[in-house]
Amino acid sequence: MIKFDEQSVSEEVPSIDLTPLIDVVFLLLIFFMVSTTFIKHNPLQIDLPKTSMQKGTGESVPLVISIDEKSQIYWRSKPITAQELETTIKNMPSLTEKQLLIEADKATPHGIVVKIFDILQRNKVTKFSIATERTSKR
Repeated sequence: MIKFDEQSVSEEVPSIDLTPLIDVVFLLLIFFMVSTTFIKHNPLQIDLPKTSMQKGTGESVPLVISIDEKSQIYWRSKPITAQELETTIKNMPSLTEKQLLIEADKATPHGIVVKIFDILQRNKVTKFSIATERTSKR
């Protein structure tokens, strides 16, 4: 019979060190975050008018009013009537401090764009831009 001394036998539980696995997961996460492209995709098909002017200052434009060629108004890519748009703008007191972008199709009747301007003026919204596409230089 073999006798073991209590001190010579260790009672270690085998374990796997997870630190390298966590390091690899974080490196993969960083790799995918850096390599992913974030595309700002607008589902509306609006053909913007062309201009030869330079682009603006490049400020971020958080709020967009779009108007298609059939005079349908869209607020944040959702269809809305002119009255609903005015109510929405009235209920946003901080809108006067933010930049607003109006995307009107080049085939849109002029009257609907003027109507949007009137709604903005009645609600004291003074900071807004009109979206255009730049023409290529010759």
